[in-house]
Amino acid sequence: MGFDLLLALWIAYYLTRNTVQDLSWKARGEDPPSFRREQERWKRSKGSSGGGPGRRFFANAWSDACASADERRARMAKRAAARRRSKWAKKDLADAEDHAYEINERMDPSVDDQAPAPSAKASARPSAGPSADPTAEAPQAPDARCYLCNHEFRLANLRPLHLSHAPEGTVLACRSCWETETARQKADTAARQAAAPPVVPEQEDKEVTASGKASGGTVTDLSRWRSKGSTPPITKEDIVSGETTNLIAALRWTQEMATQSGAAVASTEISISTMRNAGVSGAVIDKLALAQDLASHLTAAFDDAHAELEADMVVKDAYQARQGAGDKEFVTQD
Repeated sequence: MGFDLLLALWIAYYLTRNTVQDLSWKARGEDPPSFRREQERWKRSKGSSGGGPGRRFFANAWSDACASADERRARMAKRAAARRRSKWAKKDLADAEDHAYEINERMDPSVDDQAPAPSAKASARPSAGPSADPTAEAPQAPDARCYLCNHEFRLANLRPLHLSHAPEGTVLACRSCWETETARQKADTAARQAAAPPVVPEQEDKEVTASGKASGGTVTDLSRWRSKGSTPPITKEDIVSGETTNLIAALRWTQEMATQSGAAVASTEISISTMRNAGVSGAVIDKLALAQDLASHLTAAFDDAHAELEADMVVKDAYQARQGAGDKEFVTQD
């Protein structure tokens, strides 16, 4: 009984001492002696076990197997990535060729608006042979700007549009601008056709036989025939007389000539637009553009002359206000 009590007291003392010692060392920021003793025991046990040849052999074999597996996975990933890049490059190249052929077909006025069959498009596009590099980067469609709204679009989303005031004639426009401008051009064309003078049917001379009955055949004078909607020929009465015997006649003549030259500018612009839509190009369009420019200068010159003549109306008003002042020589001489 006494031995058990002594053993219990010794265990309690041992635990209390170790606990107080660990807490005091921890409070000072150092490792407790019990922790250091535990680390030394762990090092001694690890050093005593050692590493035999069998352990080293299996450890090296495991390391080699892991390294080989990592290399094999890296090679498989590279091959899969190369196959995916080749597939993407072929698809991008085919899409770029399709966009290019669609743009060429829209820009070519000789091709009708109906889309070609898929078989015809596939046969028209040159196929990439075995010598083609599948990993080469596919050509991307460049960005372009709409001529009207000046916004950037993909080239495949732009449509060709003919504008008479554009320097190059045919420009690229986005879908909304193309629809708006096309509707405006159609409305202008309809308005010009509605404002055109009606065509008066020519009187056909019918041959009358001796019995007084008209024969079935009709004769049309080709020199007098006009197509429907064409401009009537200029007659002698339409020509403005250049006899300007007084100031009022000169004012009327300059005003009429300015009006006719302005009409010539508008008519020439319509003619150039119509010819360009029909595929006419070259020296004819250049000459007509030069004529339009000259007509514009002619209109400006007649307007300036008319303004100068209007300034002379002051002299006329002065003469009419003082008719008894005498003639010019009497009034102006010093």
